[in-house]
Amino acid sequence: KAVLQSLSPGEELRIGAGTWTIDSLLDLSISGTPSAPIWITAQPGAKPVITRSDASQNTVNVGQSAKAQYLLLRGLEITGGDIALRIHEAAHVWVDQCELHDCANNAVAANSADVDHLYFTRNEIHGTSGYGEGIYLGANMGATVAHDCVIAQNHVYDTGGEQGDGIELKQGSWGNLIAENFIH
Repeated sequence: KAVLQSLSPGEELRIGAGTWTIDSLLDLSISGTPSAPIWITAQPGAKPVITRSDASQNTVNVGQSAKAQYLLLRGLEITGGDIALRIHEAAHVWVDQCELHDCANNAVAANSADVDHLYFTRNEIHGTSGYGEGIYLGANMGATVAHDCVIAQNHVYDTGGEQGDGIELKQGSWGNLIAENFIH
């Protein structure tokens, strides 16, 4: 957790195989730059699991205490918690080839602050509860908006709970591309 939260522009953290349980607030309020993004990836050939043992907090938060930007998460399995991946104030965040699943609410939520240039590509998302959205962007009545985001080539399935929407983009959001997702 301490290593994740201390990454600086241009650094890459490769996480090895195993299960990494985080049972306190994990907030990635870290920022790279356009020419030196921060990379958090699976070590080649490994499938690291980041989990939380209860639903009293989200498993991974991005940009909760300060804006996060130019950050890439790739090849990680994120499971458990209330929301598996909660994105707060953020821009230029890319979530690629991750598996997000078995959480008490949404798998991914970016509805507490305006966000832009979020990229969700080639992810596997399943096993949600609560409201149960796979990916939830923006908030009711345009209270927060998501713009210039890409949601493409994701596999979203077995979303449950009260709604279970595969991908929900709220009114007021604009300039987003949603393409080639497989939702069932």
